[in-house]
Amino acid sequence: MQEESSKSHQREPWKANLSLTLAPLHHKTRVIKSRHAGPLRIQRPFYPEEHCCHLYLLHPPGGLASKDELTLNVQLKSNAHALMTAPGATKFYRSSGDDAVVSQTFVVEDNAALEWLPHENIFFNGSQSKTQTAIYLKDSSQYIGWEMNSLARPANQEPFSEGNILSTLRIYRNKTLLLHESFCISSATNLQSKAGMQGFTMQGTLVVHLTKVLSADDARTMIENLSIPRPFVFGVTIVDKLLVVRVLSDFAETIRNIFIPLWVWLRKALLNKEAIEPRIWLT
Repeated sequence: MQEESSKSHQREPWKANLSLTLAPLHHKTRVIKSRHAGPLRIQRPFYPEEHCCHLYLLHPPGGLASKDELTLNVQLKSNAHALMTAPGATKFYRSSGDDAVVSQTFVVEDNAALEWLPHENIFFNGSQSKTQTAIYLKDSSQYIGWEMNSLARPANQEPFSEGNILSTLRIYRNKTLLLHESFCISSATNLQSKAGMQGFTMQGTLVVHLTKVLSADDARTMIENLSIPRPFVFGVTIVDKLLVVRVLSDFAETIRNIFIPLWVWLRKALLNKEAIEPRIWLT
C-alpha cells in the first residue's frame, strides 16, 4: 500500500509542443498553420504595425521541472515578418534527477524576417536542463534574436552551487553551420574564471544576421555610450555576416537595457522599421 501511495503522488511530467507556419496574406503576416499539444500556445496575434505579426508565446505552468519537455517549431515563409516574445521568464526548477528539455527550431525563408526576443531563462539552484535552439536562414533572411540566462536567483542571495545547464545555439545559412555556441554550467564550474562568467550570474547573447553592411565598432560605441549604472562586461564580433554581442552582468535589467537599444538601432538599419516594443513588456 505504501508503494502504491508513493506512486500515486509522483508528479507527471509536462510534455508540450507547438508548431507554427506564418506567411503573408492580405497585406499582413498571418499564422496559416498551428498545431499544439500540451500547455504551449500563442495568444491572438497583434498588429501594432503594418505587416509584422507580434506573437506572444504562452506556457501556463510558467516553469519546467524534471522530465518536462517543450518543443517549438516556427517556419516563416518568404516575405513574412514576425516578432515573437513571451509574458515572462522561463524558470527551470530544482530537479529530482532528470533533465528538463527545451527544443526550439526556427526556419526563416527568403526575404522573411524574424525577431525572437524572449525574456530570460532562470535556472534555480539544483536544476538540470538542456535547451537547444536551431535557426535556419537563407542569404536574404533577416534575423534578430537574443537569449539571456540567469544562474539561480542572486536577488534572493541564492547561488547556483549544484545542478547542470547545457544550452546550445546553432545558426545555419543555406544549410551551412555558421555559429555553434554552448553555455555549459555545472556544480564543478568555476564561476569566477576569467574565461567564463567572471563572477557574474547572468549571461546574454544577441545575434543578428546582417543583410546589410554594419560596423562592429558602431555597436561597441553605442553600448559604451549607454548610461548603465551597474557593472557589466561585453564583447562584439562580426563573422560570416553574423553580428554577435555577448554580455555578462548580475541583472536581467542591465542586459535588457543594452539589448533593447541595440534592437531599436538594428531594426531601423536592417528592416527600415521603427521599433515598437511589445506591449506585454510593459505589464
